[in-house]
Amino acid sequence: NDQLLPSWAEAPRASFHFVTRGTGGQQSSFSTPAIPLVFDLPTVGQTPQPRMYCYGPGHGVFRRPGTCHHAQRLTDLCVVLEPNGEGGWKLRQAVVAQFFYNNSRRTGTFGCNPQTGYEAATYHRDPCWGPVPNRQLCRPDAGLAHVVRVTVRAWHDPYIKAAELTHGSMDFGLSGATELITGSVLLTMGCLILLVPNILRSRCAMRRLKKLTSKAGSPQ
Repeated sequence: NDQLLPSWAEAPRASFHFVTRGTGGQQSSFSTPAIPLVFDLPTVGQTPQPRMYCYGPGHGVFRRPGTCHHAQRLTDLCVVLEPNGEGGWKLRQAVVAQFFYNNSRRTGTFGCNPQTGYEAATYHRDPCWGPVPNRQLCRPDAGLAHVVRVTVRAWHDPYIKAAELTHGSMDFGLSGATELITGSVLLTMGCLILLVPNILRSRCAMRRLKKLTSKAGSPQ
């Protein structure tokens, strides 16, 4: 099937409705904004054979003059909650940097990952869409089932705090920039340490050579 999917703006959408109960038995409910379920993502065709790549590993539909259209399917939804002040819960809207808002494909700032600006929805390329689906991953009897994994976390969840402190990397070690600076300093110190004995060895060799030269030139 070579028919293209709707774009992000025109994609079919769904709103996820949650009902929670607080520690005091207070029940609260809230819903996410309408989130696209699957949409068309055009990319530049991979050279040197963009058509073959698009229909093969790309699992897409090729359109001239060199555009490959893929199906981006919603696979995960992770939302973060905070107390609503009345014994219940509500979606927590995080404050993110301005450049995250420049992305036209955003669903909100109530997600779990600070690296994505707390974007709640995660999309992956659908290998089962298009005229050449992945036969190893896609069962013929799978039908049109669309499974979305939903994760709900509290704002004070240790996982969320760890993601915030590490900017989503979950790595509590040194940052890449710090490791680069430390490595450069240690490399420079190592070179200097090796340079001193080489200089001393060269001076000793020069002195020995001068002594041999003077002995060879003196009259017998």
